[in-house]
Amino acid sequence: MNLKRSIYFFSMILFVFFLSSSCVVSKKKYEELETKKKNLDKKVRKLKKENKGKDKEISNLNSSINNIREEYNDIKNLLSESNAQKSSEIDKLSSEISNMDEKLVEAIKNYKKEKSQLEKEKKSQSLLAEELKTKEQKIIKLEKMINENKEKVNFLKDAISEALMAFDSSHLHVHQKNGKVYISLDEQLLFKFGSSKVGKKGKKALKKLSTVLEKNENIDITIEGHTDNVGDVNANWDLSVARATSIVKILQKNSSIEPKRFKMNFISY
Repeated sequence: MNLKRSIYFFSMILFVFFLSSSCVVSKKKYEELETKKKNLDKKVRKLKKENKGKDKEISNLNSSINNIREEYNDIKNLLSESNAQKSSEIDKLSSEISNMDEKLVEAIKNYKKEKSQLEKEKKSQSLLAEELKTKEQKIIKLEKMINENKEKVNFLKDAISEALMAFDSSHLHVHQKNGKVYISLDEQLLFKFGSSKVGKKGKKALKKLSTVLEKNENIDITIEGHTDNVGDVNANWDLSVARATSIVKILQKNSSIEPKRFKMNFISY
């Protein structure tokens, strides 16, 4: 626009100048000036035309700039909204991740606690199983020992019963109780009244009994000397001791039974 004004102002000056000087210049000079004026007018028109094209180009450029600016603002707004949305989504995801982390930490903590408890229970169960296994083995061993002992006791009872079969059953009794074999020999079979000396039948019975006891080396032997309650207590006590001692001597004399296998009990009524 400034260029257009300058050209117009310049044309006016020339025009005034030519008018004011027409009376002093020659025709040739006038023609030259006229030619220059035409050329200048031509240039002015050309410049105006170019200027008009430039104005249109500038207008188009301004329009393009405005369009670009609008697009830029639209994109900027969209990006801002998108960023805000993304930021909100990120915050939400961060919050969810944080919650999940807390839950995961708690889950790991509970898992470790439960695992520790299970390991303790497993260890306890293992120890209990070992203890039960040990007890079962002991029970099996004891049952085996009991059964073996029963077999031995039954065998011993049968052997003793067979060995003493020839004697009057009214004076002799063999029975089993609490894993032991009891042989009850009547006083009439062994001793005379008030005596500690064993008679012939008694010696014969004890000799047969010693043979059976000798073969069963793992059996301990307890001899009980009994007396009645007739007469002096001290005398009866001494008699029970003497009778038990007599039986032990006869059993040892007629066998190779070790003395340590014998035990004596003395009973006076």
